[in-house]
Amino acid sequence: MQDDEQSVVACGTVGQKATVRHELTCTVDGTPVLLECKRPLSDKTVPRRINEARRRVLADLKSAATGARGAIAISFTKPLGHDDDFLDYSDEAAARARVDAELVRLAAPTRELWTQLPDKIVAMMFHLMVIAVHRESGRFDRGQQWLVYTMPTSRPNAPRGPRARGAGGGDGVQEDAAAGVTV
Repeated sequence: MQDDEQSVVACGTVGQKATVRHELTCTVDGTPVLLECKRPLSDKTVPRRINEARRRVLADLKSAATGARGAIAISFTKPLGHDDDFLDYSDEAAARARVDAELVRLAAPTRELWTQLPDKIVAMMFHLMVIAVHRESGRFDRGQQWLVYTMPTSRPNAPRGPRARGAGGGDGVQEDAAAGVTV
């Protein structure tokens, strides 16, 4: 599957009809949303990839339809081939919680950067896909998790405080974990 096809599938997993243009354009409630997807190869390059995506979205929005908005997706999924790429599990709920916690851990260091994105960028999404091995059966499964942050239409210039998972945050950012784990 090519990157554009993966992007269409990714957008489709959150229930939106998608067409590929730039990186990806989804229409949400009649509003075009230009989605720029990045897959950093290390944790150290995530801020740079977010900034690249920001520049690309803002440039594309200049020629987009009136009222169009932007979104950024970062996938922490790495190419397979390493021994630590497999999640060993017995309990499905515990495996989901572990994948979710890892995704939150990976996204957290960049929070200050993306909560200061321009108002035309309305969502920040993080993705993680893992290959899991069920201990008892030896079955291989694929697990995916999306962490979607939607930005308020009027947001502060900087976050007002950390946001605990599942609690109200001071920066107005809404957090939604998309149900996509299939382990």
